[in-house]
Amino acid sequence: MYDVDDTEPCEGAPELPVEIEVPFRFRSGLSDADAEVLFERTSNNALRDGVRVVRGPRGTHRGGDIRTTADGRFVRRTGPRGKGEESVALRYELVINDRFEPFDAYRTLTHELAHLYCGHLGSPDKRLWPSRVGLDDASNEFEAETASWIVVSRIDPTAEMDHYLAQHLGSDGEVPPMSLSRVLTAAGLVENMARKRLPSRAQELAAKNRPSRRRPKSET
Repeated sequence: MYDVDDTEPCEGAPELPVEIEVPFRFRSGLSDADAEVLFERTSNNALRDGVRVVRGPRGTHRGGDIRTTADGRFVRRTGPRGKGEESVALRYELVINDRFEPFDAYRTLTHELAHLYCGHLGSPDKRLWPSRVGLDDASNEFEAETASWIVVSRIDPTAEMDHYLAQHLGSDGEVPPMSLSRVLTAAGLVENMARKRLPSRAQELAAKNRPSRRRPKSET
């Protein structure tokens, strides 16, 4: 078996369908520059959870993958306007196909991060997101792709990716078992990661644990 990238057409051979040659190509109204900004901003925010995002060689039908790692290394995340750094234990390696166009790379990044924040790889701290290891592959993929579809549709309403989501339905068109609340929460987080620099997880947890300065209204 050969990957399509390892073959070349013989004389007179018909052209391959675009979904075979470029299976992860999606239409978008974003410029390459805008898509690159989304990718870089999201990747920087992912560092706060110990996720290192890199571009690397992948086969035509492999868009990306995320996996756990625990080898004692650390990643560094720069502060606002390049000031200050935070050091975070490296927990996850996320690789995106280096042949992808900017928008396709960003869309794939949202999918892989959705796997993480839906809990498919477990959780380093259940205050951040729950561990939901053990779901079947159909549920994992449908949750991740639904979250990705929500994120991309909010950021670029002109994007067309419904056909890819449909591939994850059951043979009879049924939706696999899924947690809608987890998908929406993951989608909201990944969307925010593209829009602004998020605080460190330590700052975020400290803010949640800080006593409220507000008091309930007195009854009349």
